[in-house]
Amino acid sequence: METDKIPDLSGKVVIVTGGNTGIGKATAKALLEHNAKRAAIEELHAETGKHAIFLKLDLADLKSVKAATEEFTSKETELHILFNNAGVMFLPMEELVNGYDPQIFTNMIIQRALLFTKLLLPFYFPPQEIASRDRQVVNTSSSGMYTSGATLDFASFKDGPVRNKYKKWNMYFQSNIQTEINRSVSKWSFSSLGLFILQRYPAETGALTQLWAGTSPRVLNLAARWECVFLIPWARMGRARPDSDDPQLGKDLWTWLEEQVAGN
Repeated sequence: METDKIPDLSGKVVIVTGGNTGIGKATAKALLEHNAKRAAIEELHAETGKHAIFLKLDLADLKSVKAATEEFTSKETELHILFNNAGVMFLPMEELVNGYDPQIFTNMIIQRALLFTKLLLPFYFPPQEIASRDRQVVNTSSSGMYTSGATLDFASFKDGPVRNKYKKWNMYFQSNIQTEINRSVSKWSFSSLGLFILQRYPAETGALTQLWAGTSPRVLNLAARWECVFLIPWARMGRARPDSDDPQLGKDLWTWLEEQVAGN
């Protein structure tokens, strides 16, 4: 997969979270070069000659998430591709967000699992477009999900004695396991894709897999059948860890997540 194989995206409305640096910025640049209508970054005009709109979004702040959604929906009536690219990693255990571990809160509760994506759902599937299913949600995960011994411990997601037994990397690995479990149990009718990026490669290379996930006709054909797919570098099908397809674990996690955002 090279970026020159990305189809023309004229008229496509796209959001890339974390689009100001790294893989997110490389993703936004490639999308703009292929005429995507919007991406969540504004610094790339000089490099691409195309304009994008900056969407202010702090995934650790519920008010910011709602404000960003309102800003987007005031300017657009639909959304074709959502790249949930942003995330936090190995934050100090002393840090908390609303009483939650910050990696659980940011990576899962707000972005990849529920709130931000859920708030955008009416614009992702407007009624007049529901039959086409030419929409994609791409969730960027990490190879940390494969870590041996990493399992979900619901009691550790919030501050307390159970969480205090863990290290920051344990919490990060849990947030990535959650991403893949949600890939297989989402109650929404769209295709969500997981992938991991190897950090020793340049951002432009790291972006290739999620660009393929969001724009490839082959992957879109799978999405048209409501299939969720796990992708690995570089732009190929892969296999997630077996327990990510555990239906009971998925149900328990989804129930917990919905409880956390109830009323928002």
